[in-house]
Amino acid sequence: MHCKTLLSTIILLLLCLLLSGCVYLRLLELKNQFNEFDDYIIIKKDAGFSLYFKQPILEKTDILNLSKLSPTQILSDDDGEIWTYHFDKIHNPDQHIHQPVSLVFRFRFNQQDKLQQWFFPDEFLAIVPDEFLEASLRSLGQATIFKLSRKIKADVTRLNTSASPPDQASVQKVLGPAYEIVNENTFQRFLYRFKLKTDRIEEGYEDRQIALVKLDFVPLKQILFKASPRFAGLKISVNYSKLLGQDYFNESK
Repeated sequence: MHCKTLLSTIILLLLCLLLSGCVYLRLLELKNQFNEFDDYIIIKKDAGFSLYFKQPILEKTDILNLSKLSPTQILSDDDGEIWTYHFDKIHNPDQHIHQPVSLVFRFRFNQQDKLQQWFFPDEFLAIVPDEFLEASLRSLGQATIFKLSRKIKADVTRLNTSASPPDQASVQKVLGPAYEIVNENTFQRFLYRFKLKTDRIEEGYEDRQIALVKLDFVPLKQILFKASPRFAGLKISVNYSKLLGQDYFNESK
């Protein structure tokens, strides 16, 4: 075997040991599918926003290895299993208004235990409307996968669209009052907290049971310019100023 090939093989084997079940290799293959998005992935909106994978890659064990959290519920049917991750809003005890809100993510696995479809909750679309969510997901084809930290980072390029990002009123209509509001020099940050309903968390990852959603608004017109939700170790950052251009927000100030 050629020395370079042997070295590559050793590196891949080490990665397989570091990421149980060679999840890194499957993430890399999934990234390639996102790069050829329309050939491998379908966006469905018949039962809410979801991604349907024509050639599923990720396995059930990958979801557990990456999140370190067991799902809230597992349902079996003739087609496979549906895993539900149910997050309930945490209310600030000093607030009198306690609007019950839940964010429920669902994963459908086929009979081969591979991820066939990923469903996003409607409430999530209140902070990342479907057009912006689709653009962010398509950008994963150019993402960087950090092997040791098990993170994926993608930069979303400019999006030509007539759609507008959400404003404070529309967000609060769905999510209710924020747990905390922080006034920064140039923006106002709304912080929302959610707690996953689960009976098993891998030791050392207890903090992942709490999901945090950071929403940054332009003060004057109260338009959302950055959404940074974190669920089960998965961090997503949608910067609307990059998608729409800074001029859009300069006119809003």
